[in-house]
Amino acid sequence: VTVDVYDLVKTPAYLLKNLQNEISLLSCLKIPTQNHMVKYYGAHYHDNKLYIVKEKLYGKEILGRINDMSLKDYNESNIKIWLHDLFHVIYDLHQQNVVHR
Repeated sequence: VTVDVYDLVKTPAYLLKNLQNEISLLSCLKIPTQNHMVKYYGAHYHDNKLYIVKEKLYGKEILGRINDMSLKDYNESNIKIWLHDLFHVIYDLHQQNVVHR
């Protein structure tokens, strides 16, 4: 697991509001076992800090991977795999009446 820690005193109010909205949404989601979404385990407040506990992922986010790719990596096979995984996540979200932004 990984824990994101936010200082409630130093974090801007708009960001705290966004985090609270995200926590509300994540706590309601039912994540299928065969999915590519990060699993959310919970959030806790303690000593003016917010702790968000979620599954630890290894590697880079998709934007980092795209930026690191060479032109030969932009092939139909790789793109199909990425889109397949992405569409499954979006489908699962839509099944729960969640629209990804």
